[in-house]
Amino acid sequence: AATASFLRIMQPRRDAEQLDRFRSLLPLAMAALREAVGRSAEDAAALLEVLAQVAEARPTFFRSALGDFAAAMMQLVREPRCDTSVRRLALEVVVTLVEQRPGMMKRLPGFVKALVEVLMTWAVAVDERLLEPWLDFAEPEDVSVSELAEQCLERVGMALRGRVVVPVLLPLVNTLVASPDWRQRQAA
Repeated sequence: AATASFLRIMQPRRDAEQLDRFRSLLPLAMAALREAVGRSAEDAAALLEVLAQVAEARPTFFRSALGDFAAAMMQLVREPRCDTSVRRLALEVVVTLVEQRPGMMKRLPGFVKALVEVLMTWAVAVDERLLEPWLDFAEPEDVSVSELAEQCLERVGMALRGRVVVPVLLPLVNTLVASPDWRQRQAA
């Protein structure tokens, strides 16, 4: 019920001025998201899609609770038991915020490091569907987790610039290059 109510309130609110009036609902939206994640991946995905739209239209909407909001999104992204579509949408919300307001996001303590680490972890994951063309002539229907991580890392790098991303990324790449695991070297 909370998820449906939030969706009804927020979805038609494309105007930035109207969105700002609903900023006090953000903690309720986060509670609804936690409830939805435990109950239904479809409900969680619907709520995350709205949050992604808000992040694109009015990223400052999240400013009052940005630390808690970013931490909650990163927790969803990291949670392996969470539905993959929910994890991908949570990542999209975070990356959209980085693209729209890089200065606001890079000021969050530890955020850039945590995001780059998650993206590199995802980049190492080799989707079995990528191996199918070698085993069969089936085409992958979707972007793999590793491809998504690469795309997001590129978007984050473009938004935050090398001065912010390289000091975090370089040690991770050096570690991956030195690994005996081919997946880690390929991700590097």
